[in-house]
Amino acid sequence: WFIAQTKKQSKKRRTELEIVEQLPKDLELKYLSTANPYPRRREHEEFFNFLKNEIDTWEHEKMKENEEKVLNAVRILFESAEDIEIFNKKAI
Repeated sequence: WFIAQTKKQSKKRRTELEIVEQLPKDLELKYLSTANPYPRRREHEEFFNFLKNEIDTWEHEKMKENEEKVLNAVRILFESAEDIEIFNKKAI
């Protein structure tokens, strides 16, 4: 009986240790971020600034009436991107 109880206690302690060892790693991964969001945000801003400048250069080209309407619609969408709700963005 004593040997069985010792094995049972030993197994219980091992599982408790595994849980305790896993917990700080999980919390560390969840709450402590080592990634720097600045490069990604900067790349995003630079991309959209370049795209806006590129769209502005299209204005000087000779276009058909429908192409001008599309260009104006694209401009409006980019300018009001923050105001458009997420479900409307998918519809667009």
